[in-house]
Amino acid sequence: MTWFVHHDEKILGPFSTEKILKDLKDGEISYGAYIWSKGQVEWVPVSDWENSLDELTAKANGENHKWQLRTPKKVIEDLDFNQVVDHLKNLENFQMVAVAPADSTEWTPVYSSYRFMEALNMSRRNFLRAPLMGLAKITRDASRFSYVVKTATIGQGGIGVYGLGPNFEPGTHISMRIESEDINAPITVSGTVVYNTADGFIGIRFGEMQAESTGVIIDYMKRFQEADDVVEKKAS
Repeated sequence: MTWFVHHDEKILGPFSTEKILKDLKDGEISYGAYIWSKGQVEWVPVSDWENSLDELTAKANGENHKWQLRTPKKVIEDLDFNQVVDHLKNLENFQMVAVAPADSTEWTPVYSSYRFMEALNMSRRNFLRAPLMGLAKITRDASRFSYVVKTATIGQGGIGVYGLGPNFEPGTHISMRIESEDINAPITVSGTVVYNTADGFIGIRFGEMQAESTGVIIDYMKRFQEADDVVEKKAS
């Protein structure tokens, strides 16, 4: 696996697991840093990463493990990776659909699972996600009240956030302003809630966006995509 590190207000990587463990031991990376790899929903503290490294590695090698699939109608258990993919291919859309390892209660929306999106040959442009450590001010259409929530992931097609609550049901139209020290400028855009999980993770699909905001997202995601492409080429 390869990892990106958010350290001293910089995003570094990708690095191998061995390098990060060595840098932690040598003090090159502090335990105040954050870390992310494909398949994670958001940046996690390095200390949490180190304590759960075996579990994270097992999730990354998920094809060899059993899975659960949750749809709006039911939960299907004891599936291997390919069986999950086959079930997903028969669904019209992935709203309110999530996956989890068989021995876990932590569900990941399919839209936020890089591994399953790749297996389904979904558009990289629309579904490629990168972690974003920031805040989003969200206002429901025709409402005077706004909510400031934590951002998790972002892509050209949408964003994942935490903290809006169950009253933001799929189909809810909102407007938002996204801010982060890691992007070049704030992003102002409309959107629609496409899923809201039991643990408070909400996926929002972007509506029409100004070219400037699109450029901000593309520039941010390039640092992950370009570095990752180099790793893939070396591996091949």
